[in-house]
Amino acid sequence: MFGLAEDVAVDEFDNIYVVDAGRHSVLKFKYDGRLLLRFGSFGSGNKEFNQPKGIAYYNKTLYVADTGNNRILRFQLSTDIRR
Repeated sequence: MFGLAEDVAVDEFDNIYVVDAGRHSVLKFKYDGRLLLRFGSFGSGNKEFNQPKGIAYYNKTLYVADTGNNRILRFQLSTDIRR
């Protein structure tokens, strides 16, 4: 499942975010371990990473340290439930 898991963050709903440098992606898991979402690929564009090494969650925002691209990406997370 992981190429090279580097860091982990947890939100207020106990969702777990893992940054994977080997697969240039971020994975979101439910507290029970179920994979909910995976995003990212290799590159330097939007939602693209080059060996991301760190991740943090604060105030409904996910921050990813994209070390290979020398930047920090910010992702606003929504708690809206749409049917």
